[in-house]
Amino acid sequence: MSDRTMPVTGPHRIYVDAIPAGATLDISAYLETVILALVRDENGAMEDIVAADESASFQLSHGNDDSHAGHERDQLVQELVERLSPRLPVYGGQVGQLAAALSVIARPKGLPVQRKDGAAA
Repeated sequence: MSDRTMPVTGPHRIYVDAIPAGATLDISAYLETVILALVRDENGAMEDIVAADESASFQLSHGNDDSHAGHERDQLVQELVERLSPRLPVYGGQVGQLAAALSVIARPKGLPVQRKDGAAA
């Protein structure tokens, strides 16, 4: 049985899954929007980042771990992240639904009871 829920239906669906150590948030719908924005609008920026990354990798392979290219790449990445709008909106009642779904997952779970022979009950 899956513990998957979809507390957020828009503008980007968010699925919540319970895992043994907590929860995962599936934001695939939002990621699709970001990838399309990269492909459609940010091709030039991606080429600049690739060039700076290649230069930084070359510098690093030659012992320079504080190269200008590495700083330039990091700055270009940060600027791109800001243009892609990294804030995932959740509106109205869906905020409460997301919180409720996470609250259910966060509740302490009982441990299996041990039988006298050491096996779980």
